[in-house]
Formats: sequence, structure tokens, C-alpha cells
Amino acid sequence: MNKEENMKEEVKKEKISKKKFLTFGILGLFALAMVSAGLIQYFGMFSFTATVLPAISVDGKLAPIITHKMPETSPGGEVFCWLHKVQNDASIPIDLELTVYDGEVLYNPLDGVVVNMYGVPETTTLHMESKDSSWGVNGLMTADLVFDTVNPSFVGTLTTTGLAAEDYALIYYPDQEDRFDPLNWNGAGGQVIKTFIGDQTNLAIDVDLARNLPHSDDWNINPSPNYCNYANGFDDYDHCRGATLWIVRTSDLTDSTDLPLTSWNPTNWLFETDLITYSDCDFDEGLPKVVDFTEDRETLTDGILETKSHTMTPMLICYDFDVMAQGEFDLDAVLNPVA
Repeated sequence: MNKEENMKEEVKKEKISKKKFLTFGILGLFALAMVSAGLIQYFGMFSFTATVLPAISVDGKLAPIITHKMPETSPGGEVFCWLHKVQNDASIPIDLELTVYDGEVLYNPLDGVVVNMYGVPETTTLHMESKDSSWGVNGLMTADLVFDTVNPSFVGTLTTTGLAAEDYALIYYPDQEDRFDPLNWNGAGGQVIKTFIGDQTNLAIDVDLARNLPHSDDWNINPSPNYCNYANGFDDYDHCRGATLWIVRTSDLTDSTDLPLTSWNPTNWLFETDLITYSDCDFDEGLPKVVDFTEDRETLTDGILETKSHTMTPMLICYDFDVMAQGEFDLDAVLNPVA
């Protein structure tokens, strides 16, 4: 093959090579387009659905209408509070405020009546004392009980002094209306909270009572007993209504484990110096209908109730009768998020 023929052969090979490159390039573009289409089909489509429920519930219900019925027809200078539990199920804190209406007119306070929302003390402290045969406090035996005001269980600490090394019981002692009747003194319907040896000092308590204190059948839940200002002839307590807690010897209990009491031995017992309120916050029969936090209810900053994420917050709706208010009051209070 001469030189001219060699040059023709090289040109021919070069043209064939370019055709192959062009063919493979076009095929590659088609392949890339097909792969891209596949990626869009499998990775480019997203679907999302959600059911959004109200974040705040009151007493286990969403947006309930709660009716507060005044227990007295002619209150004057008194405070009536209802305890409620506010559950925040959101993932963020939510601040709430109370807006009060009389018909369509916003007001707070009304002449003679102030309606407000308050916080609840985290713990309650009860002091108990022994008494002599004349019913006077003698200080020979004392006890201090500190417990959570609102908790699914009755949780607290009991510290005692002067008790003998014998078996005692901390009891809830309810009253009946005629509490001085010889048939009504024994605390029937009450409950043993904790039994212990008297020389124990710091006794931890954690028990599910499955009830509120006072219980709805306890006469002391009503305003009529009135343990304040010697209105009942005997007591000058800070809280006018509530539950009574005593410490008695177990030998005076039924079968040493339960109420009612079988013997009256007051010089061996310790008695309350005030009435208390405890709320079992998962108790399904409702909260105390009227509670007394006149002395220790907590004023909220700017009237705002702060609730934390996934947390229950107790709160009070209180009606303060500053004067002898007369007439009928039709009040609506709405719990709203702070804007």
C-alpha cells in the first residue's frame, strides 16, 4: 500500500470513530433521561395528613361548659373557689387568661363581686397537737404533715414528736351534720391514710386514696360548718371548710386497720389545727365542689396561668363577695390563650 492509500485509510478510521462516539453520546443522553424520570417517579412525591386537636382540656374535657353554683343565698365578705385541672397536650408552653362577661359586656370586677383565676399551692402543711381532757392544746405530742396539694397519690412527709413507741394511724376523719350526736362521733366513712410506729420521726407517705379530701359526703365540705372566727362556737381556723386529719392509736380502730373508731380516747390522739384540701387529680368522680384557699391561694402574675407542655396545672376560679351583694348574677368566664 502506497502513501496515498495509507492516508485514505486513516481518514476512514477517524470518521468511523467519530460516528461511534456520537452514537454512544446520544444513547447516554437517552439513558440519563430515563434514569431521571425514574427518580422523579419514586422520590419526588410527598403526601402529609394530620388531625389537630385542641391543646388545652379542662377537667379532662375539651372546651367544657362548667357551672358554678353558689352554695349560699346571701354571701357577704366571703370567698368561694372551685378547683379545676388544666391539661396542656401541646409540645409548647401555653399561657392562659380568664375573660369574664356579664351578657355581652366585658367586666372584672362587678360591683360587689370579683371573679378571678388563681394558682394552687404546690404543697400544704398541717400542724397537729394533742389535747387535754378539757379539750385544750397541751403540746405533749405534735406532728407536722407536708403533702402535695394536687397529686394522683397522697404524697408527703409526717414528722412527729412525743409519741410513744406504739402503733398509730394517720386518718381522714369526716364529719356528719350532727357531729356531736353520740351516734355520729366515730368517723364512719373516713379512711386510714398511713399506719406507723410512734417513735418514727420523718415518715414518708405515698398512697393512692382514690378520693378527694374532703370527700363529697363530708359535711365539712359545705360552708355551713364554718370553722373560722369561732362561727361554730369552737374553732378559729384559717380555712373555713375542708377535711379533718387526726392521728389515733390503731387499737382504737376497727380491727386495728380501719374506720370507724371503736373507742373515744382523745388524750392519746393528735388533732388538726386547721382544715385541709387535697385533690386526687386523676379521681374520676370530680373535684371538690367548693374548696377553701382563702389564705394561701396564689395570685397569678398579670392574671396569666402558665402551663407547661404535656403537664397538668391546677387552678382556682374564685368569687370574692367583697360586700353583701344582692340580686341575681349571670356570669360567664372564658379561658383563652394569651394573644
